[in-house]
Amino acid sequence: MRFTVKQFIVPNFAKKIAILSVSIFFMGFFVSLLLEAGWGSDPFTFMNESISQRLGITFGTWELILNASLIILTVLFAPELIGFGTLENMIFIGYIADFFRWIWKVSGIHDVIGFAANPPLWLHVCVFGFSIFLFIISAAVYMNARMGLSPYDSIPKIVNKGLKIPFTVLRMCYDASACVIGFLVSPYSINQSELYLPMIGAVIMVFFLGPAIGLVGRFMQKHIFKEDTNEISS
Repeated sequence: MRFTVKQFIVPNFAKKIAILSVSIFFMGFFVSLLLEAGWGSDPFTFMNESISQRLGITFGTWELILNASLIILTVLFAPELIGFGTLENMIFIGYIADFFRWIWKVSGIHDVIGFAANPPLWLHVCVFGFSIFLFIISAAVYMNARMGLSPYDSIPKIVNKGLKIPFTVLRMCYDASACVIGFLVSPYSINQSELYLPMIGAVIMVFFLGPAIGLVGRFMQKHIFKEDTNEISS
């Protein structure tokens, strides 16, 4: 299958591109808070943070480098999965997170909520809980805009084409592999809590992101993109 105009210029394009852009912005914003809290985010973020620290480059720069590599596979084997959402995700989330981490640092917020600052437990729980809940909602909105998958999310779709493995199992193995890579390259000592705590966010993602995507999708289809349903039924 080749690229088509329809996968970029979708029904309700103006509305969807606006919703997509807002959700991408908030995904980057809440990633910055999750990285500050130090209790983890999604497996891809955990892996990229570990690698970027090991290489001594910014999180956003490494994420863009890896995404640029992965999108080559998507172009070759599943170009139909690419859309404006693919490009916005791969380019902006990491740099938005870097920008706000810089804001937290220069404003002194890093010294209050940062993991190394050892904030009070109640504050740590509030920042982490607030951030991961809204990150999951933002990610669900992004996915339900249906304007293309991120390069990272496209890979298991490609692999699943040639394997008779339930996609859920394949996806869990894929995310687990990202976590293992994050462990192996982490600059922290294996005995330090900094290495284990980021798994909290990854585990929460495994259990709650799927249901959130379903709930948000039903809401958006009923109240925001109901024109799509009318077009399909007509």
